[in-house]
Amino acid sequence: MHRASVDADQALVQKVAGILGGVAEFGRGQVGLERAKQHSGAAAADAATIRMADARSKDPIGLYADGVVSEFTNTLSARATNAAIDWKRRGVSDGQVIQGVQADLDDQSDKWIDGVGSKGTNEAFAEGRSAGYAEYADEIGSVIYSAILDLMTCEACQAADGTEGATPDEIDDVPNPDCDGGDKCRCVHVYVFADEVASKK
Repeated sequence: MHRASVDADQALVQKVAGILGGVAEFGRGQVGLERAKQHSGAAAADAATIRMADARSKDPIGLYADGVVSEFTNTLSARATNAAIDWKRRGVSDGQVIQGVQADLDDQSDKWIDGVGSKGTNEAFAEGRSAGYAEYADEIGSVIYSAILDLMTCEACQAADGTEGATPDEIDDVPNPDCDGGDKCRCVHVYVFADEVASKK
């Protein structure tokens, strides 16, 4: 049982890569939209606004997709193995073990699947916004760290909220490596375009 494993289905990896590619492209395009809004006089958005836009829409992306599928299959394999060991300890037949494992897996919460998916989505979204930054870097005057600031915001992200630098390298990364939520971090870098900086002075 300790050697049980599930190989990642390459067709599934490609499908997930396509989905995450769309998320990354949305993140990149979003920076262009923020640029246009700021050039027409709007203030820079915050994390909540940026993430709300993300919720309405639906090579690193391949790595993220592979990571999502691999983590899913590894976690499923570990859960199945643990259930099988538990049933084997009961001294039942192999058929009963198989049925017991299936019943146990069906009864377990699937919240962990959402966690695996959100990790890949957050990484792809951040990758897309980073590509947007690279595209417009010569026009961006500053970068602000923005946390969602709701009940789920951890102390590390709250402390980083509002910090500003000339480039993303001068402030904390997003997703924040110190976030209590780990890969579920929803913080973003807000890019303030030079015209917007000038209009504030």
